[in-house]
Amino acid sequence: MRMTPLEIQSHQFARRLSGFDRDEVDSFLQMVTEDYEALVIENAEHRERARRLEENLDASRSQEVLLRETLTTAQSMSERMRSMTEKECEASRIEAEQKAIEIVRRAEREVARLEEDIRELRGLRTRAAESLRSALGHHLSWVDQIEHGDQQNPTSPEIESHPPSRPRRSPRAGINGLSAAPNGRPLGVRD
Repeated sequence: MRMTPLEIQSHQFARRLSGFDRDEVDSFLQMVTEDYEALVIENAEHRERARRLEENLDASRSQEVLLRETLTTAQSMSERMRSMTEKECEASRIEAEQKAIEIVRRAEREVARLEEDIRELRGLRTRAAESLRSALGHHLSWVDQIEHGDQQNPTSPEIESHPPSRPRRSPRAGINGLSAAPNGRPLGVRD
């Protein structure tokens, strides 16, 4: 059982004839009481300090747990965001590749169409040149006929009264069209 400083100070000893010096005992008890009281106060202060330190330690532990949870959450979110970003980048890359493939396919189709148009235009040019050569040949033969006919019979209207057997082509009427006079009628035909 612990004693308090008050109990030490108020303790009464039994009296005997050949006992200790009473003043010396009282003085010693006073000194022990004061020391004991100081130790009790110091002990209480240490307990209070230990309690505060324990509270601070508990708060620090709570903060440490919270910080660890926050760090874990942040790392987890960072991983999720990185994963989502990688997935979005991959999806964007795949979409861009698909668009590029589609653009290339359209370009290839356009090139094929243009090559076909070029082949058709070359064929058309060849046919137009042949038609033009043919028309020029006919015109030259008519010029020859006119020249020779004028020498045989200079006043003969034979050429004008007999139109050529084949219709003539004209650049004004188009490649497949007939030659036309400014009035819109085929050349060599009179009203």
